[in-house]
Amino acid sequence: DPEGIRELLALIKELSEKDGRTVLVSSHQLHQIQQVCDRVGIFVEGKLVASGPIESLGKQVLSDGNMTIEFGAYPDNEELVELMKSIEGVKEVKREKGMFLISSSEDIRSTLSSQAVMKGYSLSHLRLRGGDLDDIYRRYFSKEGVV
Repeated sequence: DPEGIRELLALIKELSEKDGRTVLVSSHQLHQIQQVCDRVGIFVEGKLVASGPIESLGKQVLSDGNMTIEFGAYPDNEELVELMKSIEGVKEVKREKGMFLISSSEDIRSTLSSQAVMKGYSLSHLRLRGGDLDDIYRRYFSKEGVV
């Protein structure tokens, strides 16, 4: 029930902000939880594997030297793939759902976008994975050997 969810999230936010209350929520709807929570705990197979502010957990995940960048540009051709692979720090380039996933040892977004534009490509998508709660959970889940 989308309306019921909106009302519940609004109530949680109100209790937290106006009344200063702590509200404990257990949910698999991470995108909704991220809208109202400032601190989270991540449990994997019943063990608390991480806790803290979402922003801090995201920074921890991104600082491990394994970054994933979502990238899309037109025209989508082999020269574009070779351009991505030629950038220092790129470990792997693969296609997924109409875009590329680039694994790298560092944040290459600036270099990637400037080189693509200089070569005449039009950017359609550029995002560093890892900052939202779903990405954070997946990273911790895979670190625990569950995935």
